[in-house]
Amino acid sequence: MSHFNIPNYELIHTENAFARTSCYLKKDSDFKVIYSAEGTDIICIENNCFKIIGIYRPFKIDTSPKVYFDKIIDVLSCLSKTDKTLIVAGDFNLDLKNKRDMPMKTKLAKWAIDSGLYQQIKKITRRRVVETGSGIRVEESIIDHFYCSSENINVSLDDHFASDHKLLKCRLNTFKPATTVKFSRNDWRKYGMDSIRRFDSSEKGTRLLEQIRSYVTSKGTDPSCLTVLINTYHTELMKSIVPVRTITTRRNTDLVDSGIESMKKRRNRLLKKYYQTNEKQYLIQARHLSKELKKKVKSMVAYRYQKKAESKNPKDFWNVIKEINGTSRTTDRLTLLENGEEISNPKITSNLMGDFFIKKVNLLVDKTGLGDIRFPTLVTLEDSDLPIIDPDLVKKIIDGSKKKKSSGIDGVPMTIVLDTFNELKSAYCYLFAICIKYGIPSTWKMALIKPLHKNGQKTDKQNYRPISNLCSLEKIFERFILYHLTNCGLGDGDHQFGFKNNHSTTHAMLAVQNLISKNLDENREVMVYSLDLSAAFDMLRLDVFDHIYGSKLPSWIRKVVLDFLMNRKCVVQVENEISSEFTVPMGCVQGSVLGPRLFNLYTSCIPSALPANTNIISYADDSYVILSGINMADLIKRTEECMEIHIKSLLELGMIVNTKKTEIVHFTKESSMVKETLRCRGEEIETKESMKILGVIFQRNKHRLTTP
Repeated sequence: MSHFNIPNYELIHTENAFARTSCYLKKDSDFKVIYSAEGTDIICIENNCFKIIGIYRPFKIDTSPKVYFDKIIDVLSCLSKTDKTLIVAGDFNLDLKNKRDMPMKTKLAKWAIDSGLYQQIKKITRRRVVETGSGIRVEESIIDHFYCSSENINVSLDDHFASDHKLLKCRLNTFKPATTVKFSRNDWRKYGMDSIRRFDSSEKGTRLLEQIRSYVTSKGTDPSCLTVLINTYHTELMKSIVPVRTITTRRNTDLVDSGIESMKKRRNRLLKKYYQTNEKQYLIQARHLSKELKKKVKSMVAYRYQKKAESKNPKDFWNVIKEINGTSRTTDRLTLLENGEEISNPKITSNLMGDFFIKKVNLLVDKTGLGDIRFPTLVTLEDSDLPIIDPDLVKKIIDGSKKKKSSGIDGVPMTIVLDTFNELKSAYCYLFAICIKYGIPSTWKMALIKPLHKNGQKTDKQNYRPISNLCSLEKIFERFILYHLTNCGLGDGDHQFGFKNNHSTTHAMLAVQNLISKNLDENREVMVYSLDLSAAFDMLRLDVFDHIYGSKLPSWIRKVVLDFLMNRKCVVQVENEISSEFTVPMGCVQGSVLGPRLFNLYTSCIPSALPANTNIISYADDSYVILSGINMADLIKRTEECMEIHIKSLLELGMIVNTKKTEIVHFTKESSMVKETLRCRGEEIETKESMKILGVIFQRNKHRLTTP
């Protein structure tokens, strides 16, 4: 074998007398040999993205051809279990051109379909001249096969002077290999109120509803127990009429749709029958189904584009534009770079993301210098302190909620919770009552987090932000609490425009513009600054909130709010894998209904702490402070003092300010102006030419706005 050595390459071959399968690996390559067993001419190599299997099946062997072939299929079935791009190629000595050896071809076709592989060789791979008794004839066959899980790989055949086999070459169409990703999706095609009524009248549905009614009638006092009963009913209902389907995608452009996946599986079953029986009717049906599948995909893409383009949400419209231009975010498998190694295993990446999110919050908590959170003691409520759970109010909240198919850790979407209200009205009301008196169930305190890529490298954990999904029934309960919290007389200030009815970023931006314009019209110089807060919504401290509002809230609302914020946990989901549990030390529970209102209340004391003649406009955690004056030196001094007081007030709340990202703009009518330098916590900050305020650019010396 030494005659076959090539410099800088390692020769790998099978361990038998003939070594019919071999490969050359570059010495600095990241490919590793994972299979080269004695007794079969099979070699398997892999790296982080690809798994490649080379094979040779001899046509003359000592053992039974059937037994040997079954052994090969067993090895291939074991090796082909991977989420990486899989390539299987070699001389199978099974001619796809003729009808001989049908049992072996059937097994091979079944293995390929089960493994999600496509056989891409359609042309003659071997041509030889054979002398027979009747003369000379040319034999042509397709005994060299190429199976691949990705359509991003092109295969070509070239003649070779040293062999009667053609040289098989493959190349990747794109720089990034496609990977097979499996999604679990609920199939909503048979869902409807009629199907819910049929389930309720079935033996299982009747039994589950009776268990819930019995618990309510017996005046049970465990919210977790009733939650489990309701969740069991919802889960069994979904299994019956909204079953879970597994959908496999091999390209970023594949549609994740249960109907399309169902058609694909029917087509594959027809192909299996064709390979087993060789009856052309199955092949004709499969081809017809493939044409229908292409039409359905095309119409569905057009339908989704149309719906997004007609949406009132501008984000949906621009997402369509990005998809058409090919610049939209793809559904690539989450791959993280950890210690120089790429990791794409969903189980590992989910834990890595969870660990990163929690460590980020814990690091900010340490920076506040306020120490550990001191959890307040929850009081025991008397019956006289409890509110009356009005069924009409709960129905009003139900009617005002949007139907959504996303779900929290319990797997029950809001659509199911809303559509089953009529049957479970009394159970919902009773559950809310015992949650207020005895405590919120632990299931409701568990958030299901999904990482969303913001920008930058997708392999960097810091370029992801957590999207939190909570239990749907908990959100109905939150809306009930929010209704009473809103009506208990606590205001969050006229300066705050975020998370309020009939308020938007446009209102906040126009308020800033009005203040700047008014002062400029009075020939006053204007300073506007904005402070950058780090993870503001995650920094709400339970003890500080209770110190400010504990005595101002009704006892039952105080208890429920504190219980809502205490002992929160989360898990991170990547594809179908869920990480270990992580404890959330503090925060206003992102993704919740009640959290934004609590954040507004928490930060409502900021305007009163600022000096007189200072205006502040806020939208959620984005705040813009406007100061004006005639004397420039005095205005700079007042701005520096205001920033110091502002930052000190935020630190007392446990907020972290990144002073290096503080932006200041000096607005003036003068066409030319020298840039001013202000000091903030030891940092020198130079005034900028413009500032982006809630999506609109404000320029310092122009009395107009510029859209970016």
